[in-house]
Amino acid sequence: TTPVSTTTTPVPTTATPVGTTPTPASTTPTPASTTTTQPPKVCGHNQFWEQCSDKFCKRTCENINGPIGCPRVCVEGCSCMHGFVWNQNDTECIPVEDCSFECGLNQHWSQCSDIQCRRTCANFGQDVPCPQMCMSGCTCDSGYVWNSNETECIPACDCGKDVCLENEEWGSCANPECKRTCQNTNEKVCSDCFPGCVCRAGYIWDEILQECVPEDHCSGCGINANMSSCTNGCEPTCQGPSPFPCPAVCIPGCACLPGYLMDHHQGHCVLPSECSSVCPRRKTWCRDLPTNRVTCQNILYPQCNYQSNENQTSYPGCVCKEGLILNELTNECITPRHCMRLLR
Repeated sequence: TTPVSTTTTPVPTTATPVGTTPTPASTTPTPASTTTTQPPKVCGHNQFWEQCSDKFCKRTCENINGPIGCPRVCVEGCSCMHGFVWNQNDTECIPVEDCSFECGLNQHWSQCSDIQCRRTCANFGQDVPCPQMCMSGCTCDSGYVWNSNETECIPACDCGKDVCLENEEWGSCANPECKRTCQNTNEKVCSDCFPGCVCRAGYIWDEILQECVPEDHCSGCGINANMSSCTNGCEPTCQGPSPFPCPAVCIPGCACLPGYLMDHHQGHCVLPSECSSVCPRRKTWCRDLPTNRVTCQNILYPQCNYQSNENQTSYPGCVCKEGLILNELTNECITPRHCMRLLR
């Protein structure tokens, strides 16, 4: 008999594991790289590419001077270079000089105009603060300034015709701290001068009326008096000092010249030696009023022969007759008994 072969065919060592599915060979070709070179950003003449362009707020000849509302979004695109603006169709950037601008008489176009700090008759000769930013526009020619409405350029020497009031003229020194007034007629030397409106010859500034008046009609306050910017009705008079509390305020009005007193009986300011010795009922004339003149309210009696200190000024006036005391509330002389009743 033929013997049975004991040689068996070996099992391949490379076998698909149990429970797994073999991966078929891919039939899809490998795609090419997705990274490609972006085309160059091409802009027109006098333009440049930027990430945040002026696409939604383009500067043109029409809006070159005014503010432009721009949305707070950035859109990349082409913008005009400095010194250029978009043309009427927004297709090209043209030089600002090519914009057709028409300025008025005595004006010219300037890339850095005075549009934000215009020189006018009102501020001529003064320092006018200007922002450090240039804006193109129409500017007055040399020797000219804008009128009060800023609509025309007029010769600077004609400013007075535009803004000065009656009895005023244009002058080289209009500093209010340096001019003579009805309230201060002393001549002043002023180093800080600037042009402006001043009073004409023969006129002077009245601080009360706020206008130029003839020098001989300056105060209208009568003899030995002039206008004062600060009075309160408490100035000494021939009839004595005011018995009422003085308000701590300044009121413009007439005041006697230094060394003079108002005499209500004569109706004008006089020297103390010229005061009328006329007193109302229950009062008597006293050549030297006591500086410590007291009243019913402080329970002391005045003394006519009171000697004042050297630093105090003595005035004549009316005092209560002997046996009476002044009631400050009514400026009348009453008996001490009535005075005590008021103090209860």
